[in-house]
Amino acid sequence: MDQTNLAFIISQPRAGSTLLQKILNSHSKVCSPPEPWLMLPMSIVRKHDYKVNFAADHSGTAINQFLRRIPNGDKVYRQATRDFVFRIYGEFLEQNKAQVFIDKTPRYYYILDYLNNMFPHAKFIVLLRHPLDVFVSLRDTFCGRNDRAAINRSGDSIMGAKKIAAFIDKPVKNRKIIRYEDVVRTPGKTISEVCSFLGLDYEPAMLNYGNFNHGNGFGDPKINKSKAPHKKSLGQWRTKLDKKVAKEVIQKIGPGVIKKLGYNI
Repeated sequence: MDQTNLAFIISQPRAGSTLLQKILNSHSKVCSPPEPWLMLPMSIVRKHDYKVNFAADHSGTAINQFLRRIPNGDKVYRQATRDFVFRIYGEFLEQNKAQVFIDKTPRYYYILDYLNNMFPHAKFIVLLRHPLDVFVSLRDTFCGRNDRAAINRSGDSIMGAKKIAAFIDKPVKNRKIIRYEDVVRTPGKTISEVCSFLGLDYEPAMLNYGNFNHGNGFGDPKINKSKAPHKKSLGQWRTKLDKKVAKEVIQKIGPGVIKKLGYNI
């Protein structure tokens, strides 16, 4: 395995990434397990019989100081990390007899520059969704439909939108931008384009993702209530979100950011 058959789905949580992941995982030549989280801090990848509590910024400073003692330390570190990741991803790829590994972990929006620098030849599928629909879904899923609690939980709905908008502006060698709205309105056309981007032939049966076994793991559990894309969740903010709250969320995200993402307000 190398960077040419590695892809990442980049999105905010509650933006439809589980739907996209399951559709793509239904392709005969793709394997995409539920949210590996592998590229986030390595110390929390596995469960241990001890607890780890440390400041990430201090850890980063210490590691960088250590690497400066090694000739080309940063280059050595990056290659070692790639080797580790390719070994893990590659084992799963071989086990599933697939050609393309897709990592869908929504909170990778925190480390987009890191991913791009680490894997400049990997493919990035950027999935966008109307930021107010993302907010409503986050509110209803994680915050008991409480507007204020959802606003205070600003990372996913506000920071995520800003970071992904900034990522769109940056030079990325292999990037495909799609919209959740297009995935559910014109799934055949949209997924066919994604397959082409991945160097794969489109398989119409993959749209009926509910007919395939995807295993258990992190992700939207409600996705299992449907077997194919549907349009029921489109534009829910128009009826479910108070206008004053909508205005506050827009201001916190920034009208310019929302425009950069391609949505009108």
